[in-house]
Amino acid sequence: MLRDIPKMLVREHYDKLMILIHQEAKLLNDKSLSDWLEHKKSNPWVLECINLGTSEMTHEDWFTTSHDTNIAESAHT
Repeated sequence: MLRDIPKMLVREHYDKLMILIHQEAKLLNDKSLSDWLEHKKSNPWVLECINLGTSEMTHEDWFTTSHDTNIAESAHT
């Protein structure tokens, strides 16, 4: 389920996925996952900036921006 976070194209889908992940962490009594989720909850921009459904970028900017750091890395050589 965690790997699906960047694939969410609609805010509602992201929110539902996060609810499921929280429920699973609680069901499994997984402290490390619960701690990770708590960190992301207190810093929502961390996960929200990695998918189109929750990003504040326009769709045009999202699709025209590089999805890797190759350009920035090449500028430092």
